[in-house]
This record gives sequence, structure tokens and C-alpha cells, in this order.
Amino acid sequence: MEGLMSPLRELAEYSRIKELIEVKKDKVSLSGCVDSQKVHMMAALSERFKYKIILTFSDLRAREIAEDYQFYDRNVVVYP
Repeated sequence: MEGLMSPLRELAEYSRIKELIEVKKDKVSLSGCVDSQKVHMMAALSERFKYKIILTFSDLRAREIAEDYQFYDRNVVVYP
């Protein structure tokens, strides 16, 4: 997964978000990501955490995210 995250690490915005999450333990809200970027961003921002919880607005969207997220982590479960 290291190679997949490299382009994000070059962005100042990404570094700032990582700092807010990991160092300052702050809450972050992101906007402006298109659907194709959201799962990549979720995986990159949570890579150092063992467990991740992703909440979404519908069961269908949860299954779509889980399917995409399996590219980054095979251990994905959708809780009904």
C-alpha cells in the first residue's frame, strides 16, 4: 500500500489533515473529493490505525465503499 499513498503524501493539504488527525487528535471534515477519490483518501488517512469505522447514508453505499476499500485492505466487513 506504500506506493499507492505516495502521490497523496506530496500534497500540503494531505500533510495538514494527517497532522490534525494524528498529532492534534482533532476532528476533520473533508469536502470536495469526487467519489473515485474518497476511498483512496479514507485508506490513506487511516493507514496507521488498526480498526476503522466508516459510516455512510445507505446500505447500498456501504457495500460500494466496502468493495472499493478491499483494494487497500482485504479485512472489510459491512455491518447491517
